[in-house]
Amino acid sequence: MSKSERLFTLLQILRGHKYPLQGTVLAQRLNISLRTLYRDIDSLRAQGANIEGEAGIGYLLRKEFELSKLMLTESEIEALVLGMRWVKRYADSELSQAAENGLSKISALLPPHLSQQLQNSALFIASSNNPATFLDGIFIKLRHAIQQQLKVKLTYRDEKQQSSQRIIYPFAIGFFEQAQLVTAWCELRQAFRHFRPDRILAIELSDEQYQPDRTLLLQRWQKTLGDCTRG
Repeated sequence: MSKSERLFTLLQILRGHKYPLQGTVLAQRLNISLRTLYRDIDSLRAQGANIEGEAGIGYLLRKEFELSKLMLTESEIEALVLGMRWVKRYADSELSQAAENGLSKISALLPPHLSQQLQNSALFIASSNNPATFLDGIFIKLRHAIQQQLKVKLTYRDEKQQSSQRIIYPFAIGFFEQAQLVTAWCELRQAFRHFRPDRILAIELSDEQYQPDRTLLLQRWQKTLGDCTRG
């Protein structure tokens, strides 16, 4: 569990109790040491949480705590909900679940009137008449490869139905109405190439990280696009 997730969980535990909770109880529920718990309490206090108590006595959240960074406008909430709903409908199963979880967490941290606005948003994502083919397992592997900067071995079929073996360095995924494209450096072509996931016949993630890193590859790819436009 990351520190941000741990602080969120700690805050939710304190919200659910009207009486002080002992530090040992909180530490056990979070599976952390008392020293880490005390640091987390100090972090929440520094962000404005009115947590009363001390070691040996217990801790109590005295009033509702609203994170200043989540004081969103109604338009910002609508944009957030619309984006999350698009991800939930069109992204792979991992991202879809993450979008749902993210909305729940944000809703819990918003003040009541804005939380209600989030839950009752009237903006929805309609199903396309010709939805793009989505290959869940392939996209999950490609996203993991991008996150960890891993080389990927593909068996790929092109538009002429010809198959080839490729080793690619994926660094970006583009979502379009009728298709998705993976942008990568291709060892075979020694150039940037775009691959359609629905033409991937087999995929295998390597343990080897590629170089240069994905940020630099993305910058170089963007520069080639600019050069093509100027040309």
